[in-house]
Amino acid sequence: MANAHAAAKTYTAPSHAACGSEACITALTSAASGLHENRNFSPPVVVAPVSAKDNFKQMTPLNVLGTPLVACSFDPVTGFFRDGCCNTNAQDQGTHVVCAQVTAEFLAYSRLRGNDLMTPRPESRFTGLRPGDRWCLCALRWREALEAGVAPPVHLEATHAKALEMITLQQLQDHAL
Repeated sequence: MANAHAAAKTYTAPSHAACGSEACITALTSAASGLHENRNFSPPVVVAPVSAKDNFKQMTPLNVLGTPLVACSFDPVTGFFRDGCCNTNAQDQGTHVVCAQVTAEFLAYSRLRGNDLMTPRPESRFTGLRPGDRWCLCALRWREALEAGVAPPVHLEATHAKALEMITLQQLQDHAL
């Protein structure tokens, strides 16, 4: 499996790309194409809005700083929607909105809490995380890790504003990359 993880480690998110922007979609398409070629993955389906009302609903998401949300990671491809961004909606019951650079301590803690993020699960198109990878974490799990003293550093520009419903801006800033 180490080779599969290494093969997937060829795409990076442009740090300036707003989620949903042309640069973000290009990076996602490249990542999905590479994953499809190297690992028999299907690229994600992008659905265009069908009406002006739907288009209005798809406003640019904001980060915790009040600016447009930028991509968290395409390597590995993260996010509830596997779009590289920490976007969310009502179906995201875990609220995967905190873009964190995972650490060995956090990964071990998460495994002990019942969420093994290190073991690859090819059936779910998940290569497993390594220290240094960026990943959209559940806001409550990040807060729980904070309380346990193992919260990983956070990329504020890629952390969805929804995180502020569960975590203070100061807590996030104290752990900013």
